[in-house]
Amino acid sequence: MITSSVVLYLNVPNISWQKAISTSMILLLGGYGDVFGGLQEDLVPLWVSIFSLSITLISLLFLLGVVGLIADSILSSKFAFLSDRYLFPSVII
Repeated sequence: MITSSVVLYLNVPNISWQKAISTSMILLLGGYGDVFGGLQEDLVPLWVSIFSLSITLISLLFLLGVVGLIADSILSSKFAFLSDRYLFPSVII
């Protein structure tokens, strides 16, 4: 977040530190369209837009990995619970 805030502050004209930090937090949460959406011409260089898009994609992949690990642990605990049950009652004569 610090790197993206510095890159935005140094390369986007007329942006404050507060706006750069909030913009980088929006990008980390996957809001590329919220920051660079629209059809008007942007004042940022192309490489800053590509850098921001890569930040958004990397954060999205990280979130998908975390959700996948959580889903895997939930499903494996469910199957572990089902494997402990006996299918047939054991009768001792």
